Amino acid sequence: MSGGVLAELKARVDLRAHGMKDEAGDVDPSGVKDRPWVTELEVKRYLENKSDGKWLIECDTTEVGTLWQLCRKMYHSGALSGVSSMKVSTSHERYSSWRTAVIVLYCTGNESACKETGQSILDVIPYSPPSGKMFFKTDAQTLGAEAGSHVYWLPTKREQ
Repeated sequence: MSGGVLAELKARVDLRAHGMKDEAGDVDPSGVKDRPWVTELEVKRYLENKSDGKWLIECDTTEVGTLWQLCRKMYHSGALSGVSSMKVSTSHERYSSWRTAVIVLYCTGNESACKETGQSILDVIPYSPPSGKMFFKTDAQTLGAEAGSHVYWLPTKREQ
């Protein structure tokens, strides 16, 4: 996908252009069925740290509510350095057959900055998937529907 197309897509979701306000995802995502995602967003923070990609926390649907609330708490306390916004999958029919949920933590920067943000996540979120890794995927990969691909990964406590 060309840089021009990516820039055009990002412009369409520019919060300033749409007058959006802060969003708080203070719900248990496993109980939400009317929308596929719940978002946590501070507009000022989002505008200062535009997203180029995201760290993905995949977890069992029985654990997602607890992990989501911890992510929210750490986001608002400033412990998730470099995270501009977050979202979590819900029990929407689109995902109802999945046994896993995903928490998406958006960030920006080069490889070093992305990995620093990823490490700040792992420092405060008890995440230990079977793979022993947390993965980073670029927005271009997502927009290009490159399922399963990633550009960076960090070892979780299970692997370290």
